[in-house]
Amino acid sequence: QAETQAETQAEAQAETQTEGQAFPLWRMALLGVMAGLLAAGALMLILTERPADLSGETRATITMPEGAIKTDAFSLRLLQQAAAEETEGNVTVTPAAVTELILAMQALDGHDAEESAERLHLSPTPLAVATLPALNLQLFADADQGFDPVETLVMSLPLKSDTQRCLSLINRVSAADAATDSLVLTDSQLSPDAQMLAVADMQWAPTWLHPISELETLPFRSEGGRPKVPMMKSAASYRMAEAEDGSWRAVALFMRRETEHDSTCFVAVEPRGTLMNFVRGMTPEKLSTIREALLKAPEQWVNLQLPELHLSSGGARDMLPLLHRMGITPMPLSRSGENKDQAMRGALYVRFRLDIQRSAATDTAPSEQAGAPQFALDSPFLWWIGDATSDAPFLFMGAVAAP
Repeated sequence: QAETQAETQAEAQAETQTEGQAFPLWRMALLGVMAGLLAAGALMLILTERPADLSGETRATITMPEGAIKTDAFSLRLLQQAAAEETEGNVTVTPAAVTELILAMQALDGHDAEESAERLHLSPTPLAVATLPALNLQLFADADQGFDPVETLVMSLPLKSDTQRCLSLINRVSAADAATDSLVLTDSQLSPDAQMLAVADMQWAPTWLHPISELETLPFRSEGGRPKVPMMKSAASYRMAEAEDGSWRAVALFMRRETEHDSTCFVAVEPRGTLMNFVRGMTPEKLSTIREALLKAPEQWVNLQLPELHLSSGGARDMLPLLHRMGITPMPLSRSGENKDQAMRGALYVRFRLDIQRSAATDTAPSEQAGAPQFALDSPFLWWIGDATSDAPFLFMGAVAAP
């Protein structure tokens, strides 16, 4: 009965959405996995909907937004904070998933997305569904907090009294692809003192608008030497831009997409100086300048070389301490216990795997075009994946020091 009521409530909410009205991404994701209820001592298991298929027809054009390009400042701040704490190696963050979880938790205290975004300096702009990787966002709260699972889309669980069974359930409903890897959290990551857990799991191997079929082992000019790495090679129509003072150059590779207004792309920016100095000195205004330059640049044949990247979080990472150091307290207020009306105890876990790799074997493309300019990403670079035309948070953002 509880499951039927949850489904009925979800259908009613969907029917009341007016045409063209923005529907928060976290609610869309959470509707795919309705609330688990504690009844007669048994935990109900809920199935996750699969994300949209990105393999449909492609479009080669994008629509320029009115006015100047704006960039989500939080995406950059998150990367800069993570890079400051990761002194060696590559750095990758998932701004969109973290943003959506923050807004979802703030909504539990009655704050709407616009108000929370303004107060916490986030972007409330929703992402187009077609841009999403395999993404699963979930909120779990201890049963003592008394959240209504239908109204709040929070799974109410006995985190204190039955930690092991709760961990099993959390893993089963949190995995973006349970068939591949359902171990999102380990025993040590679920404390019996936790009152709220926010979990995001993302897995993605983007499909290129223009196929990239060749792979060759070539040297990469890292600070520690010139290791040879798998380098993708493609000759296709891309957008390139360069700073007037020569301080950076950039290239944009668009993803295969289904809808007219979906302009998800991978952008790589190669600085003239040291990568981490470039990241530290970056501002939202500078990022907007790069994005606008790429949008205004004509599409042209380019001989491109790009490292094949297999990036992961190395298990679920608690982003809450990093957010606290950024001055952001996302946890909602406790409804009960000794810390009532104070921020809940808990964690904000993010796990991801991102494969920037060549196209399927069936998609072939030339690797070189005579007379075309060359863009070889064979040295450290800044990159991101996101909507090319809006201020929505980037899906991923990172710095590659050595592939």
